[in-house]
Amino acid sequence: MLFGNPDKFAFLIERVPEWESDSFINGIMYVYLNGKMYPDTLRTTTLNTDLDFLFNSTMPNFQPKVNADLYRMSTADLFKKLCEITFPEDYDIENDYSYQVPLQEIEDSGYYFFVVAYKNNVRILAGKYFNEDIIFDDENEINISEFENVRDKLFEYYENEIKITKT
Repeated sequence: MLFGNPDKFAFLIERVPEWESDSFINGIMYVYLNGKMYPDTLRTTTLNTDLDFLFNSTMPNFQPKVNADLYRMSTADLFKKLCEITFPEDYDIENDYSYQVPLQEIEDSGYYFFVVAYKNNVRILAGKYFNEDIIFDDENEINISEFENVRDKLFEYYENEIKITKT
């Protein structure tokens, strides 16, 4: 299923029953930003784990954090600052993952996504792990209602098609 507009921001998720077991709902999951697909290779994703983590971890309910000062920064400065906040070089400073979109399998493939909101808009930034650094790859700014529409449809899919109920 496709959630969103791939030319702006979207998720492409497909279950592959042949890859599943009793405990794992597997398939593929990609993020699109400005028409580019992340990751750029085929990877198996444990959908019940990755989507649960997306909605229940460091960015609860996949809700972007509002920060006017960050939002107003230039792309280069914002990306650098979000990386510093999320992965500080000083080991005495605690990591703040509240701007990072927690997508485990996509991160394992070397891609990271960050979001920050202000007023009616969201900035979505993508980076790639390269030579022990995360380098900027792309950015898009969309209306908060577009972002929430993608999030809400993705959550509905997760709740109705993916989530494993423990009995």
